[in-house]
Amino acid sequence: MYTKLSDRLMMIAEETEKGQIVADIGTDHGFLPLFLIESGIAPKAILADISKGSLEKARQNVENYIQSCPQEERTCLRKCFDFRLGDGLSVIAESEADTVVIAGMGGILMAQILLADLRKTFSFKRLILQPRNKAGHLMHILEKNGIKVEKEQLVREGRFICEIITAYPEAFPDRTYFSEEFPGFEYEAGERLFRENPHEIASQYVLNRLRIHKEITDSIVSGKSSDSESLGHSQAAIEYLEGLLKRYGQ
Repeated sequence: MYTKLSDRLMMIAEETEKGQIVADIGTDHGFLPLFLIESGIAPKAILADISKGSLEKARQNVENYIQSCPQEERTCLRKCFDFRLGDGLSVIAESEADTVVIAGMGGILMAQILLADLRKTFSFKRLILQPRNKAGHLMHILEKNGIKVEKEQLVREGRFICEIITAYPEAFPDRTYFSEEFPGFEYEAGERLFRENPHEIASQYVLNRLRIHKEITDSIVSGKSSDSESLGHSQAAIEYLEGLLKRYGQ
C-alpha cells in the first residue's frame, strides 16, 4: 500500500522520472519522498526543510513506514532517505540530486532560492515547481536565466487550482536576471495552459483570474480604492483574458 497523495502531490510524482534521485525542498511531512521510494520511482530521496519541527514529522512518518516493512528490508530502506535541516538549496551539493522539487512556496521566493547559486541549480537535470502565487513571474525569471519551462500543468486542490511547472536548465546565462515587475499577461495566463491542460480546468483558471481583476476594477471605480495604476493594469488584464477565453476557452 503506497502512501496516499493529494492530487497535487500525485501530479508532481508523475512528473518525476524513474531512477532519479530526488531532493524535496520544503518537504513538510515527507509524503512525496515516501511515495517515490515506496513505489520504486526514486532510488533515494533527500528530505529538506528549514523547520526542525516539520523535518521531525517527516522523519517520524518515514520511520513508521520502515517499521511496517519486513525486518530484513529496514536497514536498506533507511539508506534511501536523507534528512537535511536548512534553507533552500544550501543543504544539497552540486549534482547531488537529479530532480529538485519545490512546492507550496511563493513564486518570487522560489526564484530567489534557484538564483542564489545558479551554477548549483544548473547541476540538476529537472526542476518541478509548484508556486502558491506569482507563477507567471517565476516562469519569466526561469526563462530569462536559461531554464526552459517544459510544462505548465493545472490541478485542483480543494477550492484552489494549483500550477505545477516542470523545467530543466538549458543555457547558462551571461548574467543573472531577477525582477518582481509584471512580466506580461502571456506569462500569467497564456496559450500553453490550453495546450497542456484539459479545456475545463484551463478555462476555469482563466475565469478565476478574470473574476479577480473585475473585483479590483469594481473596487477602484466605486471609490473604495484610488490606485489608478492597478485600475489600468486590471482593465488591460480583463481585455487580455476575455480575448484568451474567446480564442481557446468558452
